[in-house]
Amino acid sequence: MKKTIVMMLIAIFAVSMLLMGVGCKKEAAPAEEVAEEAAPAEEVAEEAPAEEEAEAEAEEPFPSTISGEVTFMSYWTGGVEAEALDMIAKKFMEDYPNIELTIIPKPGDEIYTVIQTNLASSDPVDSFMFWPDAALKPFVDQGLVAPLTDIYEAMNYDEIAPGVYNWARFPGHGDTPYALPINKLVFATFYNIHKFEEAGIEKVPETWEEFLDVCQTLQDAGIVPTARSAGTIGLPHWSWLDRFGTRTMDDYGSFLQSVKDLSIDWTDPRFTKACSYWDEMLPYWHPDSTSLTYGDIYMMLARGDIAMQTLGSWIIGSYETEMGMVPFEDYDMFTFPIIDPDIPIQETGNCNSAQLSMAGKDNIAAQAWIAYWMRPETQEMYCNYTSNAPAIEGIKIDSPMISKISSVFAGRKLCYQFQLGAGLHDLVVAEVEKRSYGLITQEKLAENLNNIYAEWREKEE
Repeated sequence: MKKTIVMMLIAIFAVSMLLMGVGCKKEAAPAEEVAEEAAPAEEVAEEAPAEEEAEAEAEEPFPSTISGEVTFMSYWTGGVEAEALDMIAKKFMEDYPNIELTIIPKPGDEIYTVIQTNLASSDPVDSFMFWPDAALKPFVDQGLVAPLTDIYEAMNYDEIAPGVYNWARFPGHGDTPYALPINKLVFATFYNIHKFEEAGIEKVPETWEEFLDVCQTLQDAGIVPTARSAGTIGLPHWSWLDRFGTRTMDDYGSFLQSVKDLSIDWTDPRFTKACSYWDEMLPYWHPDSTSLTYGDIYMMLARGDIAMQTLGSWIIGSYETEMGMVPFEDYDMFTFPIIDPDIPIQETGNCNSAQLSMAGKDNIAAQAWIAYWMRPETQEMYCNYTSNAPAIEGIKIDSPMISKISSVFAGRKLCYQFQLGAGLHDLVVAEVEKRSYGLITQEKLAENLNNIYAEWREKEE
């Protein structure tokens, strides 16, 4: 009996071992299959970086593999601006080896006529440099300029370049941008430190009364306070009116828009009030102001022939690179003084901008060239070489004066400086010039401007 039980136990043990062996073999097979399937996965892992690079290239809105030809008309024909443009063009073609970029230089005083003729021709340039806002609007109205919506969205331009939103958009064209500002130029009052010290002035003026006191102190010391140039280059006369307007109007930008829309009556009390401050400045202009050129003005400040001058920040490049002026030792700046303390601080500015013609609208190479100006490395190269303030945020600036201006003006409301279309612009500024020198009364200025506008509307209709 015992023997029988033992034999049964041995049989059961043998059967169980047999079953376990089968189970192990069944589990081994999937393990081998998994191992065989894993081998291709290793190969995929080796190929993954190349695929990731391909995906990244595909996601880049303007990848370096783009090919084509681009023509770009520019009014930078000399000086540091032209040199910077040449540097950036060469770097662009290095980064885009399959794109051929051709720069077509045209002097700034010819650009209005040349661009108008070129854009309307059968063979227009793909892209061009111009001033945005009212100067460009006639070309936009004529359908000669391509929208830049895709580039704005691809480069997230409105987020990285705050403060220039309205400079690229035009009444009657909705929210569509037609210009891409590539720098930011703001107006400041620059002064010769040595002349201030010579007159015993230890504090820059913050209010209009203090500003007039500084002018008188300088004059008493035998130093000419300031000057203006004849003509319209740099808008020397309206630039001062811009200063008065930003310090006396709640929203100077809306006033300027009324001017540009030809909807203002020049007897408007806002305009009259702004103009009145010219009368207080009449004793302090340089006596040769009616014959001075724009170039004369900033050289006079460098030499000390005048003590201060309100100019755009583009002048910093000339002061530091052409004249060797040392910031905070030879010259410094302050913002235009407050006239009405209840008026929020506003400033006017300007910029250079890049545009696409309708011929360049579908040219991906031209789009890549326009977008290239928004790269941080491009902005850094351009702004540091020319001493311009960048259009986009977060750029490392070497110039301490540009850094100061960018810091001082940060967060302030900006509106584009006065500019009308060619023809009307010159007529208006010529009358404003007469008033700024006290040659005509405010009533006569309003009458003349209303007549000019009436004739212009009649001609346009």
